[in-house]
Amino acid sequence: MERSQQLQKFWKMKSFREFGLPNTIHSDPGHQYECVLSKQVCKESGINKSKTTEYHLQGNRAAARCVPKAAMGQNIKSCFFELRNLIHESPKYFAFEIIYGREPRLFADLLQSLHLDHKKSKRTFVTNL
Repeated sequence: MERSQQLQKFWKMKSFREFGLPNTIHSDPGHQYECVLSKQVCKESGINKSKTTEYHLQGNRAAARCVPKAAMGQNIKSCFFELRNLIHESPKYFAFEIIYGREPRLFADLLQSLHLDHKKSKRTFVTNL
């Protein structure tokens, strides 16, 4: 259960704050991903859940352990996420939209429907840069 709680903390405190809420989480069939807590977080956040087969290359636990981890302050990613979600004055777009090609899905969006009316598409804006 402890690993499941660590995973949920990582999702909420690091991954979701940096990239916003995903539409889908694709994971290996490990118990920390398939537990009740994980399913509850996905359900409450409107996230679809899919899983790989047991020996899927992208779900390789040994490879995941070898990936170096950067030592950063705990709040730096949250600060960057907040900055990417400010609408910039000149382009009238979120920096997140320009970087990732989509509007960020935020926890607040689950509570209320936020729909911004843009004068031109993101693709047109990025093409004109």
